[in-house]
Amino acid sequence: MPVYNEVDGLKETLSDLSRIPGLLNIQICLFIQDDCSSDGSTAILHEFRDSILRVNAESNPRRLGHGPTVHRAYERALLSNPDCIVQLDGDGQFIIDDVANIIVSLLFGNEMAIGIRNNRTAPRHRRFASVLLQLIGHLAFGVSSKDLNSPIRGFRTESLSRIFPMIHQSPLIPNVYLSILGGRYFKTIDQFDVKDRTRRGSYLVGSAWRRRKGLPLSNFKFLIFAVRALIEIFSVIRKWNKFDRAKL
Repeated sequence: MPVYNEVDGLKETLSDLSRIPGLLNIQICLFIQDDCSSDGSTAILHEFRDSILRVNAESNPRRLGHGPTVHRAYERALLSNPDCIVQLDGDGQFIIDDVANIIVSLLFGNEMAIGIRNNRTAPRHRRFASVLLQLIGHLAFGVSSKDLNSPIRGFRTESLSRIFPMIHQSPLIPNVYLSILGGRYFKTIDQFDVKDRTRRGSYLVGSAWRRRKGLPLSNFKFLIFAVRALIEIFSVIRKWNKFDRAKL
């Protein structure tokens, strides 16, 4: 779980997740990567350190952004060698039943499980970007998915360890890369609809783009990011095509 200034929704998110171990009779270790939060998020993480979630929090040495923060959290989770690894954002937009379905799908043998967000409440430009990513995934990589950038997903650890080295350490959109690589190289993939709730707290969008609810959202920052991400996507095509599929 990546975290950056999520104090207004993080406590509720972690409280919800605390129900999972009892619900599924499993053990969870929550690897949280804090991207230098300045709003008190780390204090909330400390509250849950000795909880049933076994919170293992680490802070970046400097502000890195969402993509590298997600990448580092995956690195730490892989080193712990669990049965499966599940990714969630800290804003509480998921519901517990959907998280449980992801975990059960993986424990029953699927290599990757992705929650497809329907009826999204995100701003129009964010939803347009998702459609564009869907087209790129299909046309450039031959991967069909309605939600390549979904933040609720999971992997069998041995499967994730095969594709993770193909993603560099500072990716802008690691979720998209994981979806594409999984679609290309995994045999058993589960995709199912999940409920996309309104963000917990007083903000409409994520901390990278935030404006308070009710105020206009400037699209310029997002547009610059989208252009950079598009350039990055096509820069990795050549690299990925050099990998021998049989070796994966």
